[in-house]
Amino acid sequence: MPAATPRRLRARPQRAPHDGRALRLQRGAAMPALNRLPGFQRSPPGREWALFRRLPVILVLGTALPMAVALVLWWAAPGQPSAAEERDLLLLTYRLIGLVVLHWTLVLTVAIGCVIVWLMKGPAYVADAYPLPGAEQTVARR
Repeated sequence: MPAATPRRLRARPQRAPHDGRALRLQRGAAMPALNRLPGFQRSPPGREWALFRRLPVILVLGTALPMAVALVLWWAAPGQPSAAEERDLLLLTYRLIGLVVLHWTLVLTVAIGCVIVWLMKGPAYVADAYPLPGAEQTVARR
């Protein structure tokens, strides 16, 4: 019985290169969305993956800490605060809620940035060839 070949050493099936002609589809056949650029090498993952993996912890901590401060302030408030003390307490609570919402938007923005970097480091794709009108005339002039 032959020895098992490691997965990375197995031969991969070769694809025919795309020649730029329009694809003809049969009824019910799915059209490929994108064609990979032959010979393109993916970039290795970088800091975006490390940051993307930490985002859930950052989100939870950034939400829990201001909310814990708000709860401690409400717990430490006197039994019958005056109107001015209650107003200040509510104002500080609203500011902490605003801080949490700001933190959520920043985490979402960083997550979107990580996804964009991940997509840009992925394989390159080529669209179907589109002949430009008049392109043959400019090539002939040169």
